[in-house]
Amino acid sequence: MLQKKVFIVVVLGILITIVSGCKKSEIAPGVPEGLLINHSECKKTLISQSSDTGKYSPGPIRECLVFHYDGKKTLEMEHINALFNCCPGEITVDFEFTGNTIIITEKQAETGCHCICHYDVNFHLDNILPAVYTIRIIAADSNGENREFSINLDLIQSGSQCWDSPYPGI
Repeated sequence: MLQKKVFIVVVLGILITIVSGCKKSEIAPGVPEGLLINHSECKKTLISQSSDTGKYSPGPIRECLVFHYDGKKTLEMEHINALFNCCPGEITVDFEFTGNTIIITEKQAETGCHCICHYDVNFHLDNILPAVYTIRIIAADSNGENREFSINLDLIQSGSQCWDSPYPGI
């Protein structure tokens, strides 16, 4: 009986030594996830949907996505001049990660007014490894136009991509 216990202790000791002596392979990264941090109020660059009444934009306004990457796993983004209804209710954002494509879907709960307004929307994406990514923004009120571009986070840690407004005259 004593020999059996000694044998079990020796075998367990050997197994523990083997396991602790092995180099652990690189830990798999966490699952990518995104979070809406905040958004601005309407920036008073209104576009009336029924007429030019109420339009008081100072001139052409560009829509941009600005990004900053920490080089490891955190990607901060700001969608500047994102288009939403002037009375959007709650603004939400969904994130979908498919391979190296990041799909950002901006949503508004309501379309309560007959006008469109510019907002700045901030996102935080975590567990994003350095690689080349296609970023696709499905905007809430962009006249059916999605925004898409590629970024190489192996080479560039900050930058921006801008587009002309999908609404003429702003």
